[in-house]
Amino acid sequence: MYPALDCTSGDVAAITQALADRFAQNIAAHPADWHMLQPQWLADLSESRRAQLRSR
Repeated sequence: MYPALDCTSGDVAAITQALADRFAQNIAAHPADWHMLQPQWLADLSESRRAQLRSR
């Protein structure tokens, strides 16, 4: 898909930004594929959503 990120500089901030930029490009190109960025754990849900789940 993509060539490996160049990590030889050891600059963690720059490497992390480069990775985030790749994610952003892919999310913009294929937004329907990124449904997993939704909250996955009960603690991540809003209180109203947790209340809905409890009432089931």
